[in-house]
Amino acid sequence: MMRWQRKGIRVLACAAVIFASAASATESMENTDHLLRAIVQRPDRPLASLSVMAIQGGKITYQQQFGDRYIDQHDPAKNLKADANTLYRVASVSKMVTAIAAMRLVEQGRLNLDADIGNYLGYRVRNPHYPQTAITARMLLSHTSSLRDDAGYNFPADVSMQSFLVPGGAHYGD
Repeated sequence: MMRWQRKGIRVLACAAVIFASAASATESMENTDHLLRAIVQRPDRPLASLSVMAIQGGKITYQQQFGDRYIDQHDPAKNLKADANTLYRVASVSKMVTAIAAMRLVEQGRLNLDADIGNYLGYRVRNPHYPQTAITARMLLSHTSSLRDDAGYNFPADVSMQSFLVPGGAHYGD
């Protein structure tokens, strides 16, 4: 199991780099699709499926799925393709990608790890038990913010973070 997780991390990072470089070079979406499909179909490192989404300015600018979400080794005719509703358990892989992105912003002088995260989000984020303590990016990245996710773990892409981080939000938990 661990062997596949490590491969998955490498593939995810590789897909992110290919997608980012293709997008920054303004290559066609067909070329991006071709590059991402090739990741799934590599004979030396097979990957069941891959879903990619890019969001710019709060809008989904690219979304595509590749490979199979269900594989029947005895009867390939029963295989099911990955689609927009395929769920993945990405767990800690997303933490690595987020931390890398955050540290790139720190290097560029666009993010201060110790500033109130509300300055960047445009709304106040506090633990209701410690309302005078600002939540910072450093706290979020190191899991020391004391925020909980009891409102849920899985939200559609169009659900605002504000809806579960701010009291009174539609997904705010106890």
